[in-house]
Amino acid sequence: MGLAAAAGLLLLLASRAVGEAIPGVVPAVHIGGRWVEMPVAEFAAEGNEPAPIIPVERGRTMHVMISSFRDSLCPRTLVELFNYSRNPELVTVGIVEQVLPGDPDCVKDYCEAIIRDPSPAVLREMQGGGSGCPFESQIRVLARNAKDSGGPMHARSFGRQLLRDEVFCLQIDSHSRAIQNWDSELIKEWSYAENEYAILSTYVQREEDLKSRTDGSNINRWREVPIMCRTVSGAFGMVRNDGAAAGRALPRPLRSCFWGAGLSFGKCHMELRVPHDPSSVGVFDGEEFTRAARMWTHGYDLFAPTRGLIFHDYTKAQSDPKRWQHFQSRHLPNPGIAYKRLKHLLNMPGGEPQDLGLYGLGTRRSLAQYEELCQLNLTHSPVGKGLNCGRLKWVPWDFREDLASIAREVQAINERVGAKSGAESPAPTAARADNNKVASFDVSLSQVAANQSSVAAVLMLLVALFTGVVYVVHKSLRRRRKR
Repeated sequence: MGLAAAAGLLLLLASRAVGEAIPGVVPAVHIGGRWVEMPVAEFAAEGNEPAPIIPVERGRTMHVMISSFRDSLCPRTLVELFNYSRNPELVTVGIVEQVLPGDPDCVKDYCEAIIRDPSPAVLREMQGGGSGCPFESQIRVLARNAKDSGGPMHARSFGRQLLRDEVFCLQIDSHSRAIQNWDSELIKEWSYAENEYAILSTYVQREEDLKSRTDGSNINRWREVPIMCRTVSGAFGMVRNDGAAAGRALPRPLRSCFWGAGLSFGKCHMELRVPHDPSSVGVFDGEEFTRAARMWTHGYDLFAPTRGLIFHDYTKAQSDPKRWQHFQSRHLPNPGIAYKRLKHLLNMPGGEPQDLGLYGLGTRRSLAQYEELCQLNLTHSPVGKGLNCGRLKWVPWDFREDLASIAREVQAINERVGAKSGAESPAPTAARADNNKVASFDVSLSQVAANQSSVAAVLMLLVALFTGVVYVVHKSLRRRRKR
């Protein structure tokens, strides 16, 4: 590598360390068929959102929710999760496994595969004298006959039964891949949103686009990521997400209106408060949009991540005839009934009034506010053009009492983990008077930014020293040539 190229590389690393746009690449969102540039300043947190409350590292338990339908790639997904986790001992997995006799056994096949190709962390677990299959005790399975499957939304509703007291929850498909340290990187990315009720979600990229396990770089070295911006009319006239647009060089997660089932990450209290609706048998179109509306009215905010963290097999899994023949041949209850339920939820024409109970909208923000934010009018049309994509603002609600309750729960986790490890647990910081936010216990964005700034300062110093050396050497060589 030449001297100038090496100096440029150091400068590039320094610019990335502070989380800002890479020199020469302005953050942008693809809207209306063109890239719309967005100054870095537009990504700054608004300052009045509920601050994230994060336990000390040993308390950051992670539950991964997976619904699998006769999927031969399910074992590979488990291998990915434990092999590439930073803290696999803190990860649990809940699988709703829909199978028929003779189908692959996800856990059994995982055990055989991971022993053949263990990561260093998995190898340490194996050498520690465990049960033989690394982390098998951390995998919970709810087995169901595939003949009784009522579609993805129906299957995912059973996953809540496998959730215990974990702090963070990740929902992915059973044919996914992950970057190195996906668990800690997801938490870091989530903290950048600076919002306790943030949910990271987008349409995940193809696994062929995973070019670097270390940073999630894809085919575009500027970390171009899918952004959900638009809606279209789907089955039974139901509103559904349209294909993703894109964002590039995003310095922090981008606020969004919509949710994708292939990547959903945030605190587990969302899964408890906004569970999947088990009555939605046969529903494919509308699953994602309706859950986004329910999350948002419950006070949760949706964000697209800045880079690829989870990747997806769109080839083998999507083309597997087992997946589609079942729903084409089996006599499911008329899905039109379920769609009438969802239309009632959204006040759309054709809805059938009924008590939605736990599966209705929240009361912290209204459906009308959600439509205004997302530039939708569901009474007239399910189609949304998303022309304000990337420029959404936080809609306030009174979170103080609820956030205080979460703070107490996290403090209890800190005390429990501290007692086990012998370390002193930090006490929760009092709410700040300016915006009633409760500060994070361990990894607040300010700490992350401070750490990044320190790294950036060191790198910039190295760049300066390196440039000085280059200058001195170059000047010395010129003098020798003149002699």
